[in-house]
Amino acid sequence: MNFAGKYYALSAFRISTNKEFVDHVEKSLAQIFYADFKQGSWFSALNIYDLYINLREQSNIEKSDYEEESKITQRLSLILHAMKRISLQYNYFVEDYIIYLDYIGEDIIKPIFKLLDNQFESDDNFLKLLEKKFDDFPLNDIGKQRIISFYALGSLWKITFENNYEITSVAEEYIANIQIILAEISLSGFDFHLLKSTIEIELILSNTATPPEEIPENNFVKWQVSICHFDDSDPLEINKHTVFNTMSFHLILNAISLLKEKEFNDLLFKLIRERALDKKQIAINLYQRIYRDIYTKENFEFTKRDLFQKEDINLNLPTENRVMKWNDSLSKKYNQEFSLNAIKNRFNNSYNSIYITLNSLKENIDFSTLINQYRAIGWKDWQIISNIYNFIIDYKVKYFENSNYENIEESQKLINKYRKLDEKNCLIKFPLEAFKSKEFITQFDISMSTILITNGLVCKSSTPNFKAIKEFLDIRFNMANDVYNENNPLSEIIFE
Repeated sequence: MNFAGKYYALSAFRISTNKEFVDHVEKSLAQIFYADFKQGSWFSALNIYDLYINLREQSNIEKSDYEEESKITQRLSLILHAMKRISLQYNYFVEDYIIYLDYIGEDIIKPIFKLLDNQFESDDNFLKLLEKKFDDFPLNDIGKQRIISFYALGSLWKITFENNYEITSVAEEYIANIQIILAEISLSGFDFHLLKSTIEIELILSNTATPPEEIPENNFVKWQVSICHFDDSDPLEINKHTVFNTMSFHLILNAISLLKEKEFNDLLFKLIRERALDKKQIAINLYQRIYRDIYTKENFEFTKRDLFQKEDINLNLPTENRVMKWNDSLSKKYNQEFSLNAIKNRFNNSYNSIYITLNSLKENIDFSTLINQYRAIGWKDWQIISNIYNFIIDYKVKYFENSNYENIEESQKLINKYRKLDEKNCLIKFPLEAFKSKEFITQFDISMSTILITNGLVCKSSTPNFKAIKEFLDIRFNMANDVYNENNPLSEIIFE
């Protein structure tokens, strides 16, 4: 949660500019440097190091904290050494920067380079060092586009934006806002019933505040978010801006939560009240305003960071956040008796509509193989039976009624009609191949929405991530383990 930490460090810097706290300026700059260092925002870290070391050289503050200065210079040395080992494209930059640092470069950094070369001779060992030291890919603040990645509450968050001075302060502010909220959710213990997924967010600089837009995607979660430049010292306007950012992320969070709308909103606003989230971002100032006070456009553009090429570095980053784990406990909404009874009812309710087809399929020796194939990839017998049932009913509505489901209300009446009919009264012969078809397999995913509703949940995404929903139900509602076989028409098929 480096951007959340950086927000607090920026706030500490703003406070320390007051005369009575001036001796804390160095410490706050050190904290900002460390946040950039850990996040892999190395060019930003170089900017902060310049400010830090110049302050150490020029101020009248007693230079008592030599240990902190030593740590920062060692970390800077690791950054510069890694740049040279990662790619030849940084060689001239690093050499010039060492010359610019004068005695620090010659007497401190170069000897550290030699130590690192001796200690980490092999590239494999050096890459392991980078994985241990950093939370995100090194040099993620170069090139035309920035990608910020981190794990939180089980999901991999990947946030992209253009790598220029105008958007960087605004984008980092939004990311800090996200991380603060996610951290507070983790600390609160409130169960938002969040999916575990990859979540991609593209940040676009805009002149007007507009709601975020969900981008159609079934394999992960994808959003495009408009963010706004802000430079007003009026507390009321600051509050409006902060509320907009929070509500913007609220829409994204709502889409990956499986709670019903009202239940989600009530829980989120309870979190905001109890954790004082409405005050934490405006107590001192806004992230982006403090950022622009510290990181100047001149320094940002001087390094020409956007002209360097992205490198494909073989690192296992980012790593799972051990503190902010996904909640993998059974939900308090889960009730095993209810779950098993629901499975029993699914078998009973489907039987009259599929029993002839099912008996015919069982005569085919390949049917058992097909059932075991579906079992092997995680589908339970009740899901397979429900899928056969829904597939057959759907086909009969289209075949007998020539319905394309254009009128939802009328279509539901037709579906209910064929659900009540005994199969012998509307018989169609289905070959085994029908239950290998793409249409049949797709029904497994579609059924996830019905299962959620049965458990008092709902998917609010316009393009559901069915794989994530299945994982959620398997673990948090015990779907992977709950079995009821007394009236299971597939129980005689042995799982091999």
